[in-house]
Amino acid sequence: MPHNIYRIGTRGSELALKQAALVSRALGADDASLSTEIAVIMTSGDRLSGDQTGVRDKKEWIAEIEESLLQGEIELAVHSAKDVPLDIAPGTVLVPVLKRECPFDVYLTKMPDRSENVPALPYFPRGSCVATASSRRRAQLLHLRRDLSVVPLRGNVPTRLAKFRASNEISGLVLAGAGLVRLGLSDEIHGYFSAAEILPAVNQGILLVQMRRDDEKLYEHVLRLVDRATFFCWSAERSFIRVLGADCNSAVGVLAEIEGGLMRITARVLSSDGRICLERDL
Repeated sequence: MPHNIYRIGTRGSELALKQAALVSRALGADDASLSTEIAVIMTSGDRLSGDQTGVRDKKEWIAEIEESLLQGEIELAVHSAKDVPLDIAPGTVLVPVLKRECPFDVYLTKMPDRSENVPALPYFPRGSCVATASSRRRAQLLHLRRDLSVVPLRGNVPTRLAKFRASNEISGLVLAGAGLVRLGLSDEIHGYFSAAEILPAVNQGILLVQMRRDDEKLYEHVLRLVDRATFFCWSAERSFIRVLGADCNSAVGVLAEIEGGLMRITARVLSSDGRICLERDL
């Protein structure tokens, strides 16, 4: 019988619950004596994500979860790494777990042709209205295609999909591919943007566990879920954002990749309208 029960805190969206379940199953697979319970925590970000202004600070996605962690109401939390700010709660530690899901953004369109060989950006007809909740995606779309009308579309993934389908004006939607894959919605994807077209957000596709720093027994369990390549890419991308001082409203894309034992980092910083673009490969 399992005798170690750990409570996992997470937001209540369908995607957040799927991600918490992934970590829960991985912990159980690593140690059959360990059991988990998932606790849903409403965050400020959840309350703000659907309104006109949207989330102003990444801390709004995790503050209430961190409080529950420090109060001992949960033992660990599971986050999308791209939603976690640099200033985490004192006394806690972050660990990237499992292998990174595909980090790239994807596009959905109402056009009938779903050929995988159709390039992404030419596939949007001239003057198309394309929706995204991200300033980073908006700036990169406008940098590549000045003719596009890029409009905000907020909410969790199912909400954005429903709004997109119901709209007569919006002909394209840009989202993170990892979220659709984890929700079992890969069939909705018409194509993936390359890094040359749209660089992803820092740590996109990576899952993070946050726990109390002094919980050594749980730390040992979680460390066994670490994928080395994912860990190094997470650390490199997060360090880049720390040096740059970027936040969730910055039009910044960064991607670290490991090939042949070497890491390559590509970074892109844009003005909000996409007219200015600075790029560097390291």
